[in-house]
Amino acid sequence: MDFRETFLRLTEYTIPFGHEKYLEPILKEYVPGIEQDEVGNYFIRIGESRTLFTTHLDTFSEKFVKINHQIEGDVVGTDGKTILGGDNKNGCTILFYLIEQGVPGTYYFFLGEEPILSGGRYGSKEILKRNPEFFLQFDRAVAFDRKQVGSVVTRQSARRCCSEEFADSLVVEMTKNGMDSYKDPNAYYTDTATFLDVIPEITNLSAGGWGEHTLNETSNMFIIEQVATAAAKVDWESLPTVRIPKKISTIKLGFEKINDKKLFKLSKKTFKNVHWLFENLGYKCLNIEEFHIGVDMVFSHWHKESEIIINIIGDDIIANDSKIGKFRDLKNAVGVSLDRILDEKFLVKVYHMCVNKNNFELDNNEMDEILSEYYSDSNELIDFLSSYDSPFDEYIQYDEESMSFKLKELDSSIDESDWDRDTDEEEFGDIDDDIENE
Repeated sequence: MDFRETFLRLTEYTIPFGHEKYLEPILKEYVPGIEQDEVGNYFIRIGESRTLFTTHLDTFSEKFVKINHQIEGDVVGTDGKTILGGDNKNGCTILFYLIEQGVPGTYYFFLGEEPILSGGRYGSKEILKRNPEFFLQFDRAVAFDRKQVGSVVTRQSARRCCSEEFADSLVVEMTKNGMDSYKDPNAYYTDTATFLDVIPEITNLSAGGWGEHTLNETSNMFIIEQVATAAAKVDWESLPTVRIPKKISTIKLGFEKINDKKLFKLSKKTFKNVHWLFENLGYKCLNIEEFHIGVDMVFSHWHKESEIIINIIGDDIIANDSKIGKFRDLKNAVGVSLDRILDEKFLVKVYHMCVNKNNFELDNNEMDEILSEYYSDSNELIDFLSSYDSPFDEYIQYDEESMSFKLKELDSSIDESDWDRDTDEEEFGDIDDDIENE
């Protein structure tokens, strides 16, 4: 297989969710006999194997647009007007090669992995809902969707996704076969994370891409080929299977929901605050759909082995079986100060309030209104400005005589375009959407 030619054909256009059908002629050419499931995902089974190999067909884009390639040596990019789509045509190219080499496995090309239009992992989530028994046959699920070089992902969706034994063995195998590899706990998710509760060993391997989701995206053909040829030599069936897949659930037997609407409303408000706080600390709530008064809510860190269990009744908070008190007590207990949670968008909010009132001076109440979005107040901001090397020192000063905040040269120096940044690649969603039905 000519890796470069294959990749360039796959990346002729951006492929937003809903346009994956455009790739069907290429899929059928490279994978004769490929099928579609009831969701529209493409798959094929090669030989007898308990390994699931995955990639996704969509790209992080909203429009179907022609891509103008720019090539320098082994590196393929664009003219800067579109993304490249190496995320995840890198993985498609690798799977084509493994299929060509006859590596046993079930190969899945999923629709709608990117969150920009589908909400994230659309194809894998939908087929798991409709046909969960099919995926119980696998001992391992392997994606080729991690950025850069050498990663063997060990955490996805803030959970351990594979055992140390599996990761260590795969690192040895890939390195022995010419692709230096290492265990990587710092990923977020790809389609294999969908199967955490049904498949024991889950991972995601680097596939030779940089700058994913941006106009500067590039893919390295030499590395893609290196990953593919190394993976083709791995004895996947001999890798250890140790992790026990287990659904996260903390609803206790005999638990009866308290049907007190006023108490539930207060509890939900407290939970939203707690969720916001731990999100800023790098934690994900693993059982958000189970939220209710008195239910243990499990927060797990995205990138390290750290779990916190929160139980909420009204505005009272219990954390890891220790009574904390109110939200501010929890905020203080975990050591979250404004230097951890204020960003430049805070300054934009201050700027707009000043423009609206035509006065570049805010009193404490006005500042409290803005800081309420950060679950803070003027007193904490005053301490922040005086105690830290604040990034806002050159713009905001507190006038003790007038008990007000004054902005200096803000109107001429602010550049909102620099500060209105997109969120991280992982979208956590609006918590109201998850629990509103309660």
